[in-house]
Amino acid sequence: MKPLNHAQTQAPALQEPDALLVLQQQTESFISKNSRLIMLALGGILILGGLTLVIQNQRQKSHQKEDLALSSLQKVWTKKPALENAQDKAKPSDETPTYKSNEEWEQALNAQIKTIQESHKNAFAGQVASLYQAQHMNEKKDFAAAEKNYRTFLEHNTNPLLHTFAQFGLATALENQHKNDEALSLFQAIESHPNALSVQQAEAILAQARLKEQAADQEAAIKLYEKIVQNKNFEQIPAKQKAEHRLNWLKK
Repeated sequence: MKPLNHAQTQAPALQEPDALLVLQQQTESFISKNSRLIMLALGGILILGGLTLVIQNQRQKSHQKEDLALSSLQKVWTKKPALENAQDKAKPSDETPTYKSNEEWEQALNAQIKTIQESHKNAFAGQVASLYQAQHMNEKKDFAAAEKNYRTFLEHNTNPLLHTFAQFGLATALENQHKNDEALSLFQAIESHPNALSVQQAEAILAQARLKEQAADQEAAIKLYEKIVQNKNFEQIPAKQKAEHRLNWLKK
């Protein structure tokens, strides 16, 4: 059995791009039955893949304003300048702004978040903007700031649809600061949370296994990886492939 090296044990700061596609496929049939859809990609983590929320009932004027505000925020979020050596750069469009530098993009992002937080302070849009803000700190690898933002969010917001996304972001920030005991507890809570999506549960178990390997508890790690592999609900989720890879490595 071979242990993880340092690069393999580092907590991921960004979400897998294909996790959003999996999440969209999982919720497709449910979304078709509802009248109001807000789809938000929280950085690619998350934390992980994206944030899909379905809220029913009629679209009131206040809801429409929130939708427009979040749509504008999402356009800014997805236009972060590509690295100079990146092979695939996003093509500019007439509707989506482009930015010449990370500094220019970050200024636009922070301005958009601040506007939404001030205009929709206690509303759903304001809560989502706060999650974007915290996620941005994680992506900047300012994990202490991310931890503070996520803790504030969880203290003041009880929306069950957003709770697990905030928990996952906080756990990621904690793991990257080597606060592994609390991170492990949060990942365990996400796994059993009644509102957690399958992709969140799978990634939470994967994170638990990673932390067990770091603690040299390979037996516990193997059991966690096997839990992912054996769960039929995780068939199309990237975490399953990662778990299979680690199992093969550990059992050599």
